[in-house]
Amino acid sequence: MMTKRGMPWLSATADHPVGCRLVWTAAPRHPYALPAGRYFDVVVIEERIGMETYEQLDRCAMPLTPVMVDWASHQTGFFLPSRSFRHETTETPKYRYLSKGATVVVPAPMPLSGDHYAWLRAPMRRP
Repeated sequence: MMTKRGMPWLSATADHPVGCRLVWTAAPRHPYALPAGRYFDVVVIEERIGMETYEQLDRCAMPLTPVMVDWASHQTGFFLPSRSFRHETTETPKYRYLSKGATVVVPAPMPLSGDHYAWLRAPMRRP
């Protein structure tokens, strides 16, 4: 579940931040489309690899930014600070890097277990 500090940070990236917060206040299970590239970029990878990566990072107590999962499309999204892309190897799993000009649908602040989009690690504060 997203914290009270996480919601203002994430909604601030919306084209209309107040409108985003009003939607989430009225419907805390409603996902919202946000532009990438302002405060965050997102690396999207296949769900199985993303879940394994998330579990390893969490188990080893590594620093984690927000992580979301799209259960219907079987993809995991790792939020990164904007413009932090570094391509270090040519043998990486297939991924998409969403930055300026891209839009990402983020889970609601309080999704339930059966929702299409969910947080594995919800935004707690501005990274």
